[in-house]
Formats: sequence, structure tokens, C-alpha cells
Amino acid sequence: MLVDATTHMFTEEALLLLRAELNRKDNPADFLAFTDEIKDDEQYLVRLKYPIEWSQPLEVDHEPRNAVSVFEDLGPRDRVVASDPRLWSYLAFVTHRSYMEQRRSLEGFYPRRVPTYWLMVEPKARNLVQHGIARLWWITNLTLDREFKYPLTNHFGNPYAYTSWVLANDDRRKYIFEGLIGRTPKLRWALMSALTENPDSLPSADAARRLAQRINIEAGFRNLQAMNEEELLDLARRELERILKAESKEPPKAMRQDELLGPTDSFSDRLF
Repeated sequence: MLVDATTHMFTEEALLLLRAELNRKDNPADFLAFTDEIKDDEQYLVRLKYPIEWSQPLEVDHEPRNAVSVFEDLGPRDRVVASDPRLWSYLAFVTHRSYMEQRRSLEGFYPRRVPTYWLMVEPKARNLVQHGIARLWWITNLTLDREFKYPLTNHFGNPYAYTSWVLANDDRRKYIFEGLIGRTPKLRWALMSALTENPDSLPSADAARRLAQRINIEAGFRNLQAMNEEELLDLARRELERILKAESKEPPKAMRQDELLGPTDSFSDRLF
């Protein structure tokens, strides 16, 4: 089933109205029914300068492919435009509603899931990498390696390798992108590079989490942003080595290509 082109986004007034209704509606059915009332009301809509054509519907169980699809369909937009909460909220409630209802169901999670995954009112960095649709564009934008500079990209021969790696594990997305590390490109790439220097023997998820914690602690009393890329990579390597030495777990599990993309996909195929 094809997805209709997106020709509008919400107004700011619509976002505020949705936030107010979130406090009034007792259940997700009533809240979503209200969104259906305003999604076709011209007073709550802004027409996009250019419609967004969607190449394929989003898949509930395949975030890496969804991310690349959304990124390529939207294109490498200016970050100010890509931070517009009116667009992301509209895409969640209208264009990709079916996907959102399956992937980020509100049943049993209402109302707390709405401001996290559905409704964005403020374009804070954390909101952009949490929101159910915005995260797909932003994580791809922040991990795309067109120049093949980093280990995982070279190993798999695909510029979206880090996108797949991050979105394959939501904890990875959280500890890398929801704080200072995610907002600092050279720090972000230093951590991701240290964790993926040997793609056939990757550190455990716990080791990766601890590395992110240590880097954030370091940033609390050192100006890491003043360090160059090589210095940051050396720091990440040293901290990771200490963590791995302290681990008493089984040897790290090799990361297979099918763990990045799914059992039937190949990086050599254009299945994203």
C-alpha cells in the first residue's frame, strides 16, 4: 500500500490545542478522534512549499530501513526546517498514523507516550531523537558516513551502516544521542568508532553503555569539545579498554550483517 504524499503540516496553534486536549481526554481513542477532527481543518494546517513523496510505507519491525527511507524521501534538509515540530507531529498523527499505532501504540501507554513519540511541541535535541518519526531522519543524518571514514562503514561497504547499528538497539540510541555526546559530532564519532573498530568482535551492550557514561563524566570536568578528533578517539579507546578488562562476561559477540539489516537483507541490495 502506497503512502499518500504529504502536502501540509500542523500550525503551532494545532500543536498547543493537541497538548491541551491530551490533558482533557481520558483515553487514546478519544484523543486520536480529536486529531482526526483537526487534520482536515484548514485553520490548523500550513501547506508545504513542496509536497513530500513517500517511496514506501514504514515497516513496524524494521527501523534501520525506515530511517533510510524517511531520510531519502525528505532529503538532506536544512536543520532548521528538519527541527520543525509542526512537520514531525503531522507526520506522526496523519501521514504515518498506521505505523505509529502499531510501533508506538497508545493502548496501555496513554498519555505518557504521546509527548515522547507522537506530539512534539518544542524542537529540543532530545525530542528530535526520541520522536517516533523525527528520530528516523535525525539519527540517519547524524550517522551517515558518505566518505567511508569510519570502521563499520568500511567493513560493510554501506554509508548507512552506523544508522543500522544505532537503531538496532534503542539503548544505543539513548546513551549516544540523548545527551552531550549526541550534540557533539567529533565526540559522537569518537565513541562510535571506538566501539566498532573491530566489527567482527563488538563490545557488549553493557560495556558500550558504561563507555558513554564515562565519557559524559569526563565531560563534566574537562572541556572535551576543545580536543581534536584523534585525542577524543584515544580517550574513548583507553576508557573502553579499562571497561573490557574489568568485564568478566563471555567474549563479545560478533556482529553479523543480518543483525544490522535483518535476515533477508543485504547491504549490496537496495532494499532500504
